[in-house]
Amino acid sequence: MGRLPLAVELVAAQAADGHRLEDLRDDLRQEVARLETLDLPGADEVESERKRKRCSLRASVNLSLDRLKPERLGRFAWLGVTPGRRGLHARMAATLWRMDERKAWDELRLLRDKALLLNAPEVRTAEKPVPAFRLHYVLHDAARKPA
Repeated sequence: MGRLPLAVELVAAQAADGHRLEDLRDDLRQEVARLETLDLPGADEVESERKRKRCSLRASVNLSLDRLKPERLGRFAWLGVTPGRRGLHARMAATLWRMDERKAWDELRLLRDKALLLNAPEVRTAEKPVPAFRLHYVLHDAARKPA
């Protein structure tokens, strides 16, 4: 999706998957409300604005992850053990997920299409440069947290 804020990219990817914008808006509001109930009361207005933005981003991430099939969510969680800003390519994912490289490539592309991975510069392997992906730092943190 490019240079849109992460929360917008996540919602846009879900809309592209066929979710209605009205439903996404309602789900996002419910998730933000749920996250706000977890915050400690007593912050001043400036802090409240920061918390609101942080809750909105976390809500977008949570909703995107909640919509993944359990096996795909498990694969995403395994990405939490990778170095976050480094390139991740199909061979690495195949090893991590114990599957063939072609299937790993398809899974990586699908996660990218859902805005859960970003394109990264090609990675040099022994044979040739290969396409790579990386996790946004917020998504890397989400992958590292247990479901």
